[in-house]
Amino acid sequence: MRRSTNTLRTRLPLLGFLAGLGGGLPEHSTQPGAAFATSSFLALPSAAASPLRRPRIHTLLIDLTHIEANNGERDDRRTARLIQQQIVAVRMELLRAMGGELPFHAALQATLSNLYLIAGHNSRSTDNDYDLVIRVAGSVEQMRLRAGQILANLGKYAPPPLPPSYRQPGALYVPDPYLPPTIPVPPPVYQQPPPVYQQPPPVYQQPPPVYQQQPSYTGMPMTPQQFQGLLGQVQRLAFSNEKLNAVQDAVRSGYFFTCEQIVQLMRTSAFGDDQVKIGSLLYPRAVDPQNFSFLTSALTFESDRQRLRKACGR
Repeated sequence: MRRSTNTLRTRLPLLGFLAGLGGGLPEHSTQPGAAFATSSFLALPSAAASPLRRPRIHTLLIDLTHIEANNGERDDRRTARLIQQQIVAVRMELLRAMGGELPFHAALQATLSNLYLIAGHNSRSTDNDYDLVIRVAGSVEQMRLRAGQILANLGKYAPPPLPPSYRQPGALYVPDPYLPPTIPVPPPVYQQPPPVYQQPPPVYQQPPPVYQQQPSYTGMPMTPQQFQGLLGQVQRLAFSNEKLNAVQDAVRSGYFFTCEQIVQLMRTSAFGDDQVKIGSLLYPRAVDPQNFSFLTSALTFESDRQRLRKACGR
């Protein structure tokens, strides 16, 4: 009896509080199997969702996410990295168009061009999972058709022409029939017979001419003003091939660089492949080749450092 009295003392304030919130306690339901009816004090006001301002760009970004998710399952990591670069470029162009920094038709044309590159990398991949290749091709084709339809509805803007190698999924991604490997027949071993007569070496051998090695001439590196102009130009470019072309133009113009300047140009790209290409392209024009360690220290992965050493002959 004492326990029941204490229980009622502790529960009565809580019941009164709930009654004040909802105008009374929830009534027992008359339906069999139901404990309590829905009470008004449990309902919360729902926030009014405003409509999307650019729903077409949102839809294209969702299509791009499907491509990225399928591409992440590849076992051909080189192709996965190449496609991921194009995905990042497409997302950047669409986000710029969403923010009003780029005309929508220009972003769509750039998106279609990058989708063509993604389809080309996907068709040349060496993945063992052909179903994954087909899924990526289907996602690319779906986004290409959507972007082309949106661009056609904008008016006079035409999409970039399809490359001759582009085909719709189903006709391109058919694996070749399996053929068992053939055992190669080794070529016949031919042993040259020893010569019957060997001419004795001449008694007198003219000493080789003595040449004095001319000192190698290395030009002066780019001035800080010239280098800042080149660095700003490369940083403003969005695509990897554009960055490489700008660096190649500087090399063809006869400029020389310090290893510290080469490292700054390598860091204009976030991908290890592009950093290795820029470093191997500019290192022959370095005025301080003894500082080659600056270039390898700028790379994140050891595999990229090994490829840079091999490309530069170090």
